[in-house]
Amino acid sequence: MLKAAAAQVAARQAGSRVFGELQSLDGILAVNKPSGISCSGLLDYFKRNIGRGHLAAPFRDHFEHERELRKSGKKIRRRMDKSDSGKSYLAMGRLGVATDSYDAEGRVTKIAPTEGITAHGMEELLAEFTGEIMQRPPIYSAIRVDGMRLYQYARAGNKVNVKNIRLLHFVNPQAGAEFGTPVALPEKFLEYFVTDRYAWVDGCPEMQEGMLMTPYVNQPDTASFQILIQSGGGGVYVRSLVHDIGERLGSAATMTSLLRTSQGPLRLDRDTIEVEDLVYVDRVRDAIAHAENVIRAVGAERSLDVYFE
Repeated sequence: MLKAAAAQVAARQAGSRVFGELQSLDGILAVNKPSGISCSGLLDYFKRNIGRGHLAAPFRDHFEHERELRKSGKKIRRRMDKSDSGKSYLAMGRLGVATDSYDAEGRVTKIAPTEGITAHGMEELLAEFTGEIMQRPPIYSAIRVDGMRLYQYARAGNKVNVKNIRLLHFVNPQAGAEFGTPVALPEKFLEYFVTDRYAWVDGCPEMQEGMLMTPYVNQPDTASFQILIQSGGGGVYVRSLVHDIGERLGSAATMTSLLRTSQGPLRLDRDTIEVEDLVYVDRVRDAIAHAENVIRAVGAERSLDVYFE
């Protein structure tokens, strides 16, 4: 009994200490968000598990729950991102196919030819997507944001500021064209992208409208591209941008992967922590201190032109 009582006291003391540490946390940190979960979904995991350490719920379980919740169209009350710091994104897209979600998780709504599309033609088109443009998210979504369903925002449209777009890589076997060298994706992202739900299996049936896009993301000998996008203000709805590029090319396009490479002065390759670190108070505290040091050193409004040199 004495040992049990001592264990209970120790547990309460540990809980009180962690709670006190959590109360003292205040600041900004940068996280390497995995593909396939929203920023709000990741924040929800953080709030539920910070300080729990090895007792935290497995992130994979939360990831799958979030995916099913988004697919169900159930009410999710979350604020839209209104941060005024600039952002940059590394996105890959596949030409010749469109989906209802504008990304690889959706169902195919259009299959179009790509024979006449070249890297030169695409570069010329990208210039037309810089500056202030109107965007519409995919109307399939029933998720609520600030009390409105996303398709209501889609009807209204949204003005965004695209500072720069650069075509990094382009390949179109149907046109015998190839341009540039793709930026290598981080190892953890690449492993998920290639070996998990996006793995191409030889012998897949021919893609048709109404089918899920997922098994065809890494299908060989298809037209695809990689772009780097620099935005101002509240960011850019990248999947909509990719979809619109496909339409303007007289074909179709679907976003197949997306990485936010920076927000303000914080960069993915040097200033972020991993999801696994979010459940440990000391690691979160260190990440906050690092982010604040970066912001003080270079300024919150630092230009992101380093990505376009």
